[in-house]
Parts: sequence; structure tokens; C-alpha cells
Amino acid sequence: MQPVNRTIVNPSGAPEAPPVQLHSDGERPPRRRIRASVILAIITDHYLGILIFAFLCGASTVAWVMSRPRKYAAAVTVAPVGNARQLNLPASLAGSLLGATNTGIQATPVFVARLARLQGVLDDVARRRIPERSQTVIEGVLRRPLAEIPPHRYAPELDGRLQTTIDRESGTVTFVAALADSSLARTIVNDLVESVSRAYTHAMKSQAGALVDAQTARVDSAAKRMREAESAIVSFGSANRMVPPTSPLWVEQQRLQNNVSIAQSVYTQAITELENARGKAIEDAPALVVLDPVPEALTPRGRGTVVIGLATFVLALVAAIAFVLVREAASNVYATGDDDVVHLVSSLERLPVIGKRGVRWFLRV
Repeated sequence: MQPVNRTIVNPSGAPEAPPVQLHSDGERPPRRRIRASVILAIITDHYLGILIFAFLCGASTVAWVMSRPRKYAAAVTVAPVGNARQLNLPASLAGSLLGATNTGIQATPVFVARLARLQGVLDDVARRRIPERSQTVIEGVLRRPLAEIPPHRYAPELDGRLQTTIDRESGTVTFVAALADSSLARTIVNDLVESVSRAYTHAMKSQAGALVDAQTARVDSAAKRMREAESAIVSFGSANRMVPPTSPLWVEQQRLQNNVSIAQSVYTQAITELENARGKAIEDAPALVVLDPVPEALTPRGRGTVVIGLATFVLALVAAIAFVLVREAASNVYATGDDDVVHLVSSLERLPVIGKRGVRWFLRV
């Protein structure tokens, strides 16, 4: 049976399908199976174009990376300071509302790292003036006038350029700012340490101020209770001059004396805690101690040019191979003259972005 060449014409005006080899009985030939040998042959036929495309992509990426300014990392390592005199919060409603147990707010590494990410702290750093410059920190970071920067972008922009590392074994926290301007990076980390210390001190004083109010009310209550207990024992002594031992009067006397002792103990404890809270409210102890300040000369960070170039080359190589295989497969399917494929091709040719020339080039028609 000899194959016969026929041309299928779409009566709706769509482009004609390519000539299809049909057998004398009118049946289309079966499609070729995709085998490894066919795939390797296609790749081998186009290896030069694939390599050139991958090389150009890798070289362009390397050139772009080399054109970018190198970043300088300014790092400072701090250690939270443990409070010598902690706030003794009572196990009451006031203590629970302050969000602490018996020790109050503690400058732990995790707490300090969380403070460094607060919007208020970052906004304070962003609005600070750079020494010897007539611009703020956020202007130096974004290189735009302050009037063109929305205030809600201050914290996210700084947060994206800051890195916080916690060493749980030593209890230290490291703040790192990586920027092309070494002076600006140094200013940011130093201002961040000051802002974190200020935020921690403000939180401690706010907590102490709330506790002073709570302890004052507790002292007043304890004093009233002590006066009532002392008045009760005085009244009992005036009414009973002689109290026989082991008598009911003696038991009542012991109970009243115990009430006085308990009231005095509670009053003494309340006075002590009130004075501690008042001292904490006016205390100005630092929250952080700088262990490793920012060096005068910052070491530039590596660009990773080799790794980025190789990764781009490999990705471009895979993309080029996939494109060649897909193009060969599409051309093979279109060559069979299937009505659905012809209709799809005609629809793609009418798209404004792809167009007839793009489809024809891709299918090599």
C-alpha cells in the first residue's frame, strides 16, 4: 500500500494544515513514539544553540551581579542585663494584668530580639538623623526624599535589611545591617541598640508605675486591717483584766494576737514591695551591654558570583532543552494534521501578543 500526499483545507477560512501523508485507505499514519534516542538526537541537533543561550544567560547574570555595589555588614553583639532588684509581683489580678509572674519583665535574648522587630523601635531608628549628613536613616536606605516615602514603609524597609541572631548557649544577641554604605550600616545598628534599650526601659518603668498604684492600694488595705486587729486586742484587754490560762478567754486572746501578727507581716511586706516598685520606677539601669561593638573598618560581603553564575547557567540550560523538546513535539503533532490541533493553532495566531508570525516560527511552518 503506497502512501498518498493530500492537503486538508479548513472551509472556515482557518490556515491550511500541513501536508499529511495518508495511506490509500484514507487513514493517518500513527504518531511516533517518544524514545530516549529521539530526545538525545533532538538535543544533539540543537546543542550549539542551547549552549550559547545558557552561556549568554549566565554571563549576563554575572555581569549584573558585578555591576551591583558590594554590601558591608555592620554587626554588634549585645548581652541583656539581669536586673539586680526584680519586681516582686503579687499573685493577684494586678500582677496577671501586667503579664508577668514573680519576676516581672526580663531582658532575655528572645525578648530583646522581639523588641528589635517592633514597629515603634524601627520607626524611631528610621527617623533619626545620620551624623554629619542632612538626611534621616530611611532617606539614606531608600535614597529618596523623606516626603516621597510613606511612613508605613519605614519599619518594613529597615526590617528587610536587618538580621538578628540569638546565641542561646551564651545568651547574647547579634544585630547585623548589610548595606552598600558602610557608614549608614554602622549608624543603623548603633541606633537600634539605643532604641531597644530605651524601649525596654520604658516598658519596665510603665510596669513599675502600674505596680506602684496596685501596691499603694494594698498598703492602705493592710494598714486598715492592722489597725482593726490592734483595736480588737486593745478592746479585749480593757474588758478582761484577768485571763485564766487554757480558758476560752485565753483562746480568744491568742487568736486576736495572731491576727495582729499576721496583719503586721502583711503590712511590712506590702511596704517593702511598694518601695521596690517606687525604686524601679525611677531606676535608669541599662538593658543591654555591648560586648562586641561595630569595628571601624567593615569587611565587604562576598557577592557569590561563581555560585549565581553556575546556577543561572544550569537553569538556562534546562529551560533551553525543555523549549527545544516542546517545540519538536508541537511541530510533530501539528504535522499530523489533526483537526483539533489545527483549530488551536488558528486560535493562537489571532492572539495579539503571539500573532501569526510567532506561531509559524515556533512550529517551523
